Amino acid sequence: MAIAYSADGARFGDPIAVITKEEMNTESLERPELVQLPGGGWRLYLSCATTGTKHWRVEAADAAHPAEFDVSKRELVLPGDPLKRAIKDPVICHHAGRWHMWATIHPLADPAETDQMTTEYATSPDGLDWTWQGTALSGRAGRVGLPRHPGRGRQVRRGHGHGVLRRAGVGGGEL
Repeated sequence: MAIAYSADGARFGDPIAVITKEEMNTESLERPELVQLPGGGWRLYLSCATTGTKHWRVEAADAAHPAEFDVSKRELVLPGDPLKRAIKDPVICHHAGRWHMWATIHPLADPAETDQMTTEYATSPDGLDWTWQGTALSGRAGRVGLPRHPGRGRQVRRGHGHGVLRRAGVGGGEL
């Protein structure tokens, strides 16, 4: 997973940070979420696959600058349950003094149902301890689950005239 900077939102320079699946002790990394903290600094949420299973969890790390993430000090924020549900691909924002998250949930109890994803909505006072509020999106009867990768290649804007940071996966074919 790499973080790069762009002054215009179209042309990105070399990565300012790279985080590997080995550093995260995970089989795979998908769709990270980079957010600016209200009091300054940055938080990176990483979707991590539990090796040898269909389980996913979300871990987070904070840094003063996006080039300074130390994932050895990360925190497990959305553990899921290896036997019941995987949690991944969060979309997170801070608005009106509260954190809001939409995350993909995979049921794991029945192997035939693991691709019947939903998007669940949660809120938090700090962006770390989340309270689930309910289902935001779900499939329809007779249809396959929701798309797997909403928001791939999203950008985080830092305000007018301050450039754009973009995060993208590296390795595993995801850019």
